[in-house]
Amino acid sequence: MMQVILRLLWIVLFAVWQGGFMFYGAIVVPVGTRVLGSESLQGFVTQSVTNYLNIIGVLTLSFWLGEFLLCRDASKTRNNTRWFLLITMMLLHGLLAWMHTKLDSLLDAGSQVVLSQQQFYRFHSWYLIISTFEWALSLVFAAVTLAAWHGLRRQIQQPCDV
Repeated sequence: MMQVILRLLWIVLFAVWQGGFMFYGAIVVPVGTRVLGSESLQGFVTQSVTNYLNIIGVLTLSFWLGEFLLCRDASKTRNNTRWFLLITMMLLHGLLAWMHTKLDSLLDAGSQVVLSQQQFYRFHSWYLIISTFEWALSLVFAAVTLAAWHGLRRQIQQPCDV
C-alpha cells in the first residue's frame, strides 16, 4: 500500500509542478497580459508566481530523488537514464533559481518599472528556454519512471517495498 501512496504522490507532484508551469505559461500569462494591458505589468505577477513554481520544483525534485534511491529496477539503462535526467533537472533548477534572482534585480516592484529592458528581456529569454528544456526533460523522466515501475512489477523481488 505504501508503494501505491508514494507513486500517487510522485504523480501529484509532477502534475502540480509541470502542469502548473504549462497552465501558467499557456493561459495565465496571455490572459494576464490582456487584462492588465501590459507585458511589463504581467511580468510583476510572474515574478511572484515563479517563486512558488520554483519551490514546488525543489520539493518535487527532492521527492523524485528519494523515490529513485528507494526504487531501482533491474534495468541498468533505465537507472542510468533516470539518474542522468534527475541530476540534469536539479542543475537546471539551480540555474533557474540563480537566474530568477538576477531577473528580480532588474525589476523595481514598488514603481513597477523594468530597470534595464534590454538586459531583462535577454535574460528572460534564456530563462524561458531553460525552463522549457527542464519541462521536456521532466516528461522524459516521467516516461522512464513509468517504465521502471512496470519493470519493478515484473521482478520477483521488489526492491521498492517500503
